[in-house]
Amino acid sequence: MREVEATIRGMHGELLRRVEVFRSLADAVGALTVPELAGRIDRIRRFLTEELVPHARAEDRVLYPAVERAVDGDLAVRLMGRDHLELSRLAQELDLLRGTLRGEALTRWQASAIRRVLYGLYSILGLHLAKEDELILPLVDGALDGREARALLAALEEAEHPVLPY
Repeated sequence: MREVEATIRGMHGELLRRVEVFRSLADAVGALTVPELAGRIDRIRRFLTEELVPHARAEDRVLYPAVERAVDGDLAVRLMGRDHLELSRLAQELDLLRGTLRGEALTRWQASAIRRVLYGLYSILGLHLAKEDELILPLVDGALDGREARALLAALEEAEHPVLPY
């Protein structure tokens, strides 16, 4: 059954398209005004907190336990979870750097640090999604029957987009 793999690859494709902004913003640091840079960083921070972090949490809660069952161990899960920790650390660092943006000009230190964090987020996320697509998803799909695959996809959807009470 390839339903899980196809669905999650679709999610990843959309995330990768959105993450391209990280690299292009890193390239533009120094050419933008401080207010322009701050606004673009704010959009990236919203993406990280509202979309990427919920996706990672959903994987931690739903996808990775299925991986553990498929490979009868947790090494792959721990390796992928370490990527999530590094992405969270860099997101926190970006928050701190955003807090330093005041005035009309970036310092050399700010420009360098912001570029480093944005390129880091871009690189780690791209590699992480590639590892999932190429290594993790085929393991999971091969280990699930149709009922399990549907349940996993429903749980991932709920974890990413919980139904909130009004």
